[in-house]
Amino acid sequence: MGSGHRTPRPLGEWFEVTSRWSRPVARQNRVLDAESAWTEDGKLVFWVENQGVWLWAVDPTGDDPEVYDRENTPGQPWQPTGVALSVFLVHVAVFEAIMGAQAGASAAWITSQRLDQVLSPLSPIPGAAWRWPCPMHQLYAGDGLLAMAGPNYGAGETADTAAYREVFIAGRNLSAVSYLAKIDGVDWDWASWRQ
Repeated sequence: MGSGHRTPRPLGEWFEVTSRWSRPVARQNRVLDAESAWTEDGKLVFWVENQGVWLWAVDPTGDDPEVYDRENTPGQPWQPTGVALSVFLVHVAVFEAIMGAQAGASAAWITSQRLDQVLSPLSPIPGAAWRWPCPMHQLYAGDGLLAMAGPNYGAGETADTAAYREVFIAGRNLSAVSYLAKIDGVDWDWASWRQ
């Protein structure tokens, strides 16, 4: 990578494959190319949240190193995700597909009961529990569906005590997400079937 960095194999493969696509894969957050990546506290930073508030990095050695993440605040320690870079990049592709979907919906304040209905045709993706945007967020997949959901909390609450959840769900097409319009009591912030 730039400035003398070695590109871990999975990241090199990511750039090789995604360079062939007509649309950028990462449209929400940024996967850093060889010239943009940097080393911080001994870790090679390779993915940055779109406002710069969260970072993901790997050790600059090894063929398929483990991914670490942290809030982009001075003094915050890197935390291991327990996921190898090759697997994490699949999670990145899932997340970016959700955020860039043309068919889908999102709700910032949804009850756990309604969230269970939204996620009923999906299953958690193994190893895809994230600390960002806050702890206890999870990626999900189903037949023609992808989602990310987790706690959404206000003052005085934590991820564990949050009364509400947030969800972003994407479908291969409008028919894949048509069941969402039938779930009563959800105040959708965005819903592709209303456009």
